[in-house]
Amino acid sequence: MTSSSTPDPADDVSLSWGFTDTASASASSEDHATANQSPEVLLGEVVGGIHDTLPPAWSSYLTEIAIAADEHRTRAAVETPDGRLLPLTVGPGVLRAAAAHRELTAGESPWMWLRITEHRGGEPQIAAFDGFVGAPPQHLLFPPASYRADVSMSTAATTPLWLLAHVHDAGRQLRSASTAAAASPAECVYPTDELPPLPILWPRFAALSAIFAAVDAVDGPRMTSAVGIFRGELGGCTLTRLPCGRAVLSGGADHSTLLTAAYQGQLEHPDLYRGAPAWVSNIVLDERAAAGMLTFCYWWSDGRWSRADLVGPPEWTPVTELASAVPGVWTSVTTAELVRATLGRVGIEVSTDAAWNYVAQVDAGNIRPDLLTSLPHPPAAPAEGLAVLDLTQSW
Repeated sequence: MTSSSTPDPADDVSLSWGFTDTASASASSEDHATANQSPEVLLGEVVGGIHDTLPPAWSSYLTEIAIAADEHRTRAAVETPDGRLLPLTVGPGVLRAAAAHRELTAGESPWMWLRITEHRGGEPQIAAFDGFVGAPPQHLLFPPASYRADVSMSTAATTPLWLLAHVHDAGRQLRSASTAAAASPAECVYPTDELPPLPILWPRFAALSAIFAAVDAVDGPRMTSAVGIFRGELGGCTLTRLPCGRAVLSGGADHSTLLTAAYQGQLEHPDLYRGAPAWVSNIVLDERAAAGMLTFCYWWSDGRWSRADLVGPPEWTPVTELASAVPGVWTSVTTAELVRATLGRVGIEVSTDAAWNYVAQVDAGNIRPDLLTSLPHPPAAPAEGLAVLDLTQSW
C-alpha cells in the first residue's frame, strides 16, 4: 500500500462514468464477518472485488471511494488496450470491505476517500487520504449534513478546518456589497508591525511573482495588474489593489487555531470585517471566504493597514494566521531568500547579494528590461518575469 500527500487529478476520466452516490444498507452477517478481518485482507478484498468487474481485456483502471457516515460516493473507469475508457461498477462487496477498512484503521482521523489505480502487469497503488491533506475532489464531496455525524464524534485536534467550515459555515463569511454598505461603523485596529506598508508589500509580491513566472513554476504567487494571488501548501491569500490608494489583503491558514476554536464553539466567531469600509466586499476578498476558511482580512487606506479587533485562543496572535498564508514578503531579506530558493529549485544558483540586489531594485521601482537577465544565471523565461514586474509601475 502506498500513500500520497495530495490527490492527483484524474482528468482523463469523465465524472459521468461509473459515478455512484449511495447510502449503505443495514448491517448484515456478511458485514460483521468483513469487519473482523485485518486491514491488509480488507484491501485485498477491495482490489479483488474491482478485478471481478474488469473486462477480459484491460490496460489500467482508476477507482475512487469516498465514505461519510453511512454514505458512499464512487468514481471508477477502466481503460482498454485500444484506448477506450469504460465505466466500472463498484460492487457492494467492495464498499463493505472499504468501509470496514476505514473503521478498523480510523484511530483519531479516519480516511475520507481511497484511490486505487493499477496498470496491468503491475501492482495496485492504493492511497488513503484523510481530511488533513485537504478536501476531497468535488465529485467525492458530500453535502454538509452527511459529515455531521463524523464531526460530532471528533475533537478539534482531529477535525480538519475545511470540514468544520463545510459543515458549519453556511456562507457567514460572505460580505455582499449591500451588506458592507449597511454595516454600522465600528472601531478597528491599526497594526504597524504585522504587514509591510503597501508601497513595499506590492513590489515584493511582484518580485517573487516575477521569479516564479520566469522559471515557469507551477506554484507560488501570481499577479495581474491589480491582484496578487498566493496558494501555498498550508494557506493562501489575495492582495487586491483599488483606485485612490486603497487595497485589501485577505486569506487564511489551513490549520488556523482561531477559526477552529470558533467552529468548535470555544469562542465567538470572529467578525473579520468589523470596522471595515464599504469597499471591502466579496468582489475583493480571497476565494476562501466563500468556503468559510478566511482567517484574516486587512484593508489599506490613508497610508496604513487596518483590521478588526480580534480575540483568539491562548497564545494566539494575528501574525500566526499570516505566516503560512502570505509569501515571504516580510523584509527584503526574507524576500531575497525566497528568490534564491526558488531559483535553486531549477538549478540556478545565485548569491545572497545578487538576490538582495534584485529585490532592492524592485523595491525602489527600478524596473529595467535587463533586471532578470542581469542575474548571474538568468532564468529560462525572463520576459515572463519582466511582464510581471512591469505591473508594479502601474500604480
